[in-house]
Amino acid sequence: MIAAAGLLPRAYADRFDSNGVPIHYTVDGEGPPVVLVHGFAVNSVLNWRLMGVIDALAKGFQVIAMDCRGHGLSGKPHAPDQYGVEMAEDVVRLMDHLQIEKAHLAGYSMGGAIALTLAVTHPKRFWSVAGCGSGWYRAGTRDTNIVLRAIRAKEAARKKRSLAQSAEGIRRMFSADITDLLEQAINDHEALKAVGEGFHELCMTEAAVRANTVPYLCILGSLDGRMASAQSLEGVMPRLELVVIPNGTHDRTPGDPRFSAALNRFFERHTPAS
Repeated sequence: MIAAAGLLPRAYADRFDSNGVPIHYTVDGEGPPVVLVHGFAVNSVLNWRLMGVIDALAKGFQVIAMDCRGHGLSGKPHAPDQYGVEMAEDVVRLMDHLQIEKAHLAGYSMGGAIALTLAVTHPKRFWSVAGCGSGWYRAGTRDTNIVLRAIRAKEAARKKRSLAQSAEGIRRMFSADITDLLEQAINDHEALKAVGEGFHELCMTEAAVRANTVPYLCILGSLDGRMASAQSLEGVMPRLELVVIPNGTHDRTPGDPRFSAALNRFFERHTPAS
């Protein structure tokens, strides 16, 4: 079990009902609230806690890290209409549950799409928003199917994987198998497919992006495949700040101390004086 492996923190008993779906979350630290939303097919522990982001932010903020619906220990409905904008509304309902009127928000990858949606749909609830390892998922483009394409790519790679002859090949195969087992242990394949089928609701039009009023940080590694997508926000999104972590990949960037430091600086700069 993942819990036995120590991947679930002691505070993981916290949960609330979000429109019929149980959502699990943790709370660390004290100070202005920051809500963290993880990426696709992982959970808050893998995306934020093990990468050191929660510990880094909790030195000056109250850090609320949630498992998105369809992921981790949260509920996993199989209907696509239970995802999309419902994933964004879960964040607002969590804030309401904790009686938090306003917070900072950071989302990674899929969580970045959720964060951008919330900046557009609930601007009065956030002092600032960070879309990390993410860019602009555009409505009406191939971006609407990006999660389904990722699922199909993983399935194809799994089918092609076979015994390798070289030591390096065996190492890579073993690493991929472990990743697959971990993802399967914390997730539900049918729920992930439903996430993909509802993802189009998190893709923003140009008019929506141009209407942004919230300070927005786009932070990602220089080797991240979403770099061009992030750069496409320049000149379109008001109040945009783009930070690039040199040599950072999509998977490794959250664990880079420069990543947490950039988030800290951004949130500190946009925290109202008490």
